Amino acid sequence: MRSGILLLPLCVTEGVAGLIGGILMHQFHAHKELCVGGSAILALGAGLYISLGASTSLAKFIVFELVGGIGSGLLFSAPLIAIQNETPQEHVATATATQSFVRTTATAIGVVIGGIIFQNSMVERAMDLKRAGISEELLNKFSGADAAANIGLIGTIKDPAQALAVKEAFAWSIRNMWIFYTCVAVLGVIAAFFIRGSRLSSEHVETRTGLLTPEKNRSGLELSAPTLHTLSVDQ
Repeated sequence: MRSGILLLPLCVTEGVAGLIGGILMHQFHAHKELCVGGSAILALGAGLYISLGASTSLAKFIVFELVGGIGSGLLFSAPLIAIQNETPQEHVATATATQSFVRTTATAIGVVIGGIIFQNSMVERAMDLKRAGISEELLNKFSGADAAANIGLIGTIKDPAQALAVKEAFAWSIRNMWIFYTCVAVLGVIAAFFIRGSRLSSEHVETRTGLLTPEKNRSGLELSAPTLHTLSVDQ
């Protein structure tokens, strides 16, 4: 429950930043600037997480969450709008589905790789924990794949020095994970500069898709595929 509460600043900031990003795109008819800016702020937020330690204050942690939330929120819709704006109308559906697939797959892969980095880092700190006097039973629970699931056991350690050693091991392992995420975020910043900077059109183009071939419908009229309808934004 405490972890969920501590994540609220991040979640709320993401939602607000996503709303503001949509307003800015509508106001200035631009998307590349949001992609570049959002990626840069997200990379900054990930980099700030690297400095988190066993004794980091709650206020500092929340500030870091706000920075990361702004970057993530600005990237909610801007990349999708950029893809749809630069893709021919007949390929918009395919491009949208591809973007969603890549984003979901990358998220899953990122979680797995981050977990592996964390687990391996905890294994590397096993000897430090042993020298601190951690029992063999707890040592096994704080190592490898079991480490994340047994973080609550830190509260059962009576010796303050031993508890601090375990907390520092967790902080160091999480730090390595954030180093990886920061490197990936920096690559995202570089990639954002390659997005075309064309402005969003003030015309709304609707693509009507279907299974009919461009021959004749039931009324005998020849159809084109796809049929495009252009509407003004005011309409």
